[in-house]
Amino acid sequence: MIDSLFQKNVKRFDKKVNRSFFPESFLNEIYYSTVAYESNESISYTSNFSIKYVLDGKELYFLDGKRYAPKAGQYLIINDGREIETKPIKGSEGISIFLEKKLITEVYQTLNSGAEELLDKGLVVNSMACPEFFENNFYHRDTLGLLLQKLSGTIKTSVEEGQPLRKEVYYLIAEKLIQSQKNIDTDINQIMRVKRSTREELYKKALLAKEYIHSNLRSDFNLDLLSNNVGLSKYHLIRIFKSTFFQSPYQYYLICKVNLVKHYIEKKQHSLVEIADLCGFNDVFVLSKTFKKIEGITPSTFRHHTK
Repeated sequence: MIDSLFQKNVKRFDKKVNRSFFPESFLNEIYYSTVAYESNESISYTSNFSIKYVLDGKELYFLDGKRYAPKAGQYLIINDGREIETKPIKGSEGISIFLEKKLITEVYQTLNSGAEELLDKGLVVNSMACPEFFENNFYHRDTLGLLLQKLSGTIKTSVEEGQPLRKEVYYLIAEKLIQSQKNIDTDINQIMRVKRSTREELYKKALLAKEYIHSNLRSDFNLDLLSNNVGLSKYHLIRIFKSTFFQSPYQYYLICKVNLVKHYIEKKQHSLVEIADLCGFNDVFVLSKTFKKIEGITPSTFRHHTK
C-alpha cells in the first residue's frame, strides 16, 4: 500500500498560473512544467527544500534579489522556507522536486550516524540537525545530477499516466542531494580563504570555469578567454581551480576531451579520423598523442578492448 502522502505526488502545469496554484506548504511532491506562452508576470511562492531541474530551454528564479537562470542539463538547489520568485520562459521544460524538512533531516541524520548507534538507540529525528545546502546552479555530471537525468523519464511517464512515484524515490533523491552537497562542501573547504562566503564565491568561479571548458571542448584551450569569462586573473584561476579540483584547468580540459573521444569510440559509428574532427583535434596524430598521455594506451587499443 503506497503512503497516502505520496499518492498524488506528481503534478503537471502547462498553462498560465498564479500564486494560488501552489499550496501554502509543499509535501514531498514533484511538478512537471512545459511553458508554451510568453509572460512578463512573475510568480512567487514559499518553498521547502527544492530542486529545479531543467530538461529543455532555461528557467528564471530570484532568491533574495539574486538571479539564477539554470538551463538544460542544470539544476538549482533551494533551501527550506525560501521565498521564490520565478518568471515563465516560453519553450522551457523542467521538473521541480519538493522535499519536506522531516525527510531531509531523517536521511541526513541516518547518513551521519554510525550503524551501531542506529541499532542501539534507533533514530530520533532532530529538526535542529537539518542541513543547509549551497544554493547554486549545478550541471548533471555530479551524484545528484546523474540521478535526476536518469529519473526524468520516469517522472514524465508518471505525469502522463497519472501514476504516483514510489516513496523510496524521494529518499533516494534526498540521499544523493546530501551526498553531492557533502562533496561540494569538501571542495569549498579546499579553497584557502578565511571567510566561508569568500570560499563559496570562489567555488562558484571554479564551477563556471568547469562549465566553460565543457562548452568549448571542440576548441583549442585558451586560458585568456577562460579567465575573462570567469572573472579571475589567469594565475588566480589556476590556483583556485587546482586547490578545488586537484588539477589545472588545462589538465581538466584534456581529460574531458579524451572522455569525449572515448564516447565516440564506444558508439562504434565513426573512424578515428572522423572522431578527431568531431572532437576538435587537428589530426589523428594529435588525438592519439593526447589520448595516450591521459589513458596510457592508444585510441586504437581502447577501441579493440571495447569490441
